[in-house]
Amino acid sequence: MFGQDFFSAVLKGPRITLLPYSEERDFNNIAHLLSDPTLTAPMGIPNPCPFLEELKRAKQERLSCEDVGDWTAFLENDFIGEVGIASSNPAFKLVEIFVTIASEQWGKGLGRESVSVLMKHIFNVEAYATVRIRTLISNTKALRMCASLGFKITGSRHVEADPGRGLQEGTWIIADCHLHEFTPFPETQETAS
Repeated sequence: MFGQDFFSAVLKGPRITLLPYSEERDFNNIAHLLSDPTLTAPMGIPNPCPFLEELKRAKQERLSCEDVGDWTAFLENDFIGEVGIASSNPAFKLVEIFVTIASEQWGKGLGRESVSVLMKHIFNVEAYATVRIRTLISNTKALRMCASLGFKITGSRHVEADPGRGLQEGTWIIADCHLHEFTPFPETQETAS
């Protein structure tokens, strides 16, 4: 279980800062991210994103749960993406995370740094020993980023198209990283807010 202050922590890397999600500050930035077909295609989301209002409601509902949370990533004062905990299972010591970085920031290591900062924060909670991430098999950038942090592919699942949820057909890779296999991005730190 995460403590009361876990999701309110400001997390810092050498270049990025992760701030706890604020709908007022962040939702329009996230909606703008999801209007970029370069970003949404590897995620299996058609463009334009057909479910922004549904996403807003789902995010509000999901964030009201006890063991999930989102952070928005900033490079200096510029919004560059989002990372977060999609689900957690204390019985299996497992946390599933996600990352979305603006396509114009790809290739700079900012996704890797953001995920690394979040993973260090998660692994500081003794109850969790494994972080999981899912990505489409065609998302080679995400697969390389995962491998560089110590993730190992543990399975795959073919998903049929679901236009109502904005999902395209594809094979999703499931990758896990255990605490003892984690290769953090250099110089990540955590600060209290």
